[in-house]
Order: sequence, then structure tokens, then C-alpha cells
Amino acid sequence: FVFDIAYGSGTTEIFFCMSALAISALGGCAACFLMLKIHTSWQVLKLGMAWLLALGACFLSMGFVQVQPPIYSFVAFAAAYIFGLNLLMGPLRSVLAEPFGD
Repeated sequence: FVFDIAYGSGTTEIFFCMSALAISALGGCAACFLMLKIHTSWQVLKLGMAWLLALGACFLSMGFVQVQPPIYSFVAFAAAYIFGLNLLMGPLRSVLAEPFGD
């Protein structure tokens, strides 16, 4: 509904935006898997939290300035947020299940 109401997008454009969000979710899971092979859960968790902090600061600054970004910039921010969430979920489950071991 956001794309339709705020941007006046058609069905094809909405499909491409939703596909980009789905691809970023899969990319975040793949990046999480690869990073956990190299780094510890705590390191990947800190990286994911820093990623979300930076994106949150960008979202807040855009809200304070009251800027409405173009649709592709909005989708890029949302896709980066979903990527960060999926990057964060694997280590978070691991740390919650076994907080003092890795």
C-alpha cells in the first residue's frame, strides 16, 4: 500500500520492489552463513547491530528533515534494513541459546 499510495506505483513496479526486498532477505541469510564461518557469533552480532544503528540514524535524519526519497532510494534503504535484520538473526539465536560458548 505504501508504494501505491505514496508513490503512485503500478503493479510491475511494486513487483520489482518486493522482489528486491526478498533478494535482500536471502542475501542477508547467505552473508550471515558465510560470516559465521569466518567470525564468531559475537562479532557478527556486533556488525549487524552497527549496520542497523547506521540505517536507523539515516531513517531518523530523513524523518526529521521531512524528505521523501524517490521510490528506488526508499526500497534500497528498506532492503538494506532487511539485509541487516537477516544478518543479525543467526548470531542472535546462537547467543541466546548459548550465551557463553561459541
